[in-house]
Amino acid sequence: MNIIYQGFDGFDVSFQGKFPEYIRYQLQQGKSKAQDRENRKPVLIYLGEKEIPVQIEPAGIRGFHFVFDTGRDREKWFVTDNNKSDKWNIKVSVKSLSLALYGYKKVKNHILQFLEDVEAVGILEEFKLQERISRFDYCFDFKTDNFSINPKSICAHSNSTRQFIGAQELISKNKDIDYVRIGKMPSRQIVFYNKLKEIGVHNKNFWFDIWEIEKENFEKQIWRIEIRAGQEELNTWNLKIFSDFEEKAGDVLLHIANSIRYVKPNYKDSNKARWKNKEFWNDLLNALEKDLFSFSNATKRGKIFEEFRKQKIVDYQKLFLNLIPPYLAITEKEFDELPDGLTELEKIIADAFAKNPDLYEDKIKDAKDRFSNLD
Repeated sequence: MNIIYQGFDGFDVSFQGKFPEYIRYQLQQGKSKAQDRENRKPVLIYLGEKEIPVQIEPAGIRGFHFVFDTGRDREKWFVTDNNKSDKWNIKVSVKSLSLALYGYKKVKNHILQFLEDVEAVGILEEFKLQERISRFDYCFDFKTDNFSINPKSICAHSNSTRQFIGAQELISKNKDIDYVRIGKMPSRQIVFYNKLKEIGVHNKNFWFDIWEIEKENFEKQIWRIEIRAGQEELNTWNLKIFSDFEEKAGDVLLHIANSIRYVKPNYKDSNKARWKNKEFWNDLLNALEKDLFSFSNATKRGKIFEEFRKQKIVDYQKLFLNLIPPYLAITEKEFDELPDGLTELEKIIADAFAKNPDLYEDKIKDAKDRFSNLD
């Protein structure tokens, strides 16, 4: 197994401070508009004097009135409708694509620049905001010819929570394991999973561009190992602010990776703690002792976003094609009557657009707003 990629894959941080009243008013107006939309979909609004584009959700979540998104390759924000700057009113969760493209340092700058642009203020000197990191994840992707998880090779404390999931478990006796999770959040956790299967389920083909692998000709496996540190684990390290993270993140990850290991079974020794690491686990540990922060894939953004756009076009084309056969069937047409059926559809569409031009212009505008984060 060879490491083909490593980097931070998740990062959650809260801020003690508040958004100005006029920004919160803009968020409230946007949220109301999203609630009024058909199917309660997010809407595009522009925040502050710099008119920052964000997609705001029609509903908040527990503890936060507003939820909005700053782009496919940026962050999801959670904000309370509160004017008290001594409260933890702001939370941000960084997307994996953002960290994969820009790395931690640029992501941190994105977050701080956004807070400055929306004029958020705190209670510290010069109204600076106080941050508190609540979670971070770090991942490794391994390329391999043939890897299968052996539960007996996982060495962890006997009290550790363990979950094993196989793709076929529910429909056959095939017990191949595609996903393993050891530990429990918000403490610490290590996850193993078949990354190619996850890509297929969640349509994350951009990873092939990041790995610089041609998808069509790739016949090997890629397994991801994620190391996750939650609030409880970070508290034991007194890791709270950015400078703590930059100083201690590597130590935290090494500690977790030494506490939960993948080892070579040695049944002659009843003490599993003495079993030696598999070679790939030593590679992982060695990689964690190097610089974890000097990283950027930003040059690949254009290609990745163009692939997003192409995939959306293909998805809609498939949707159209899948609707044509049932339409022909319900209108009692045969396959050789397809041209007539398409002509009929063309007329129906043209008539609908002619009768309700404002309606369809608004729908097209809404769709362009939704796809604006592909630019």
